[in-house]
Amino acid sequence: MVTTCAKLVAEREQAGSRSSGGRVVVVEGTMVGGAVLERFVGAVNAKDLAGMADCLAEEVHHEEPALGWDLHGRDEVLAVMETGLASLDSVMEVEEVILAGDRQILGYRATATVLESLRGGWPAGAVGRTFVVRGVGIARIDAAGLIGHVVFHYDLAGILAQLGVLSIAG
Repeated sequence: MVTTCAKLVAEREQAGSRSSGGRVVVVEGTMVGGAVLERFVGAVNAKDLAGMADCLAEEVHHEEPALGWDLHGRDEVLAVMETGLASLDSVMEVEEVILAGDRQILGYRATATVLESLRGGWPAGAVGRTFVVRGVGIARIDAAGLIGHVVFHYDLAGILAQLGVLSIAG
């Protein structure tokens, strides 16, 4: 799917507001997939696994280097997302979206409260604590307009310090 910038802006205005609260920058005159990465974040916020699946290619490659995630395939991504989202009360606010051909870059600010400890995840001392982190997602969109590859980068040390798990001198 190829979308023009004017069409994307018109769709956002028709919806009544800019869901991102931020701005959209289009580097090229057209882009593949509209703002599918932004739709994915909306589905994550709603904890809507079907909505997330609608944004992901069957053979998606999802990486989160801070957590050591290197996930392959829609089913694996959704399974990990379901477990992770169940442990958090969270919201990602989109600050900026940059669209350039088949590439999308999304700047966001996430606020989350840890609801439960996970084996290999949130330590018990983090339960009930809230953290705020800014990050960026970088995606390649396939010809069908779905996320084919995405990498999310954020400051894990900053998260752990806010949760009282890591002491950062400074």
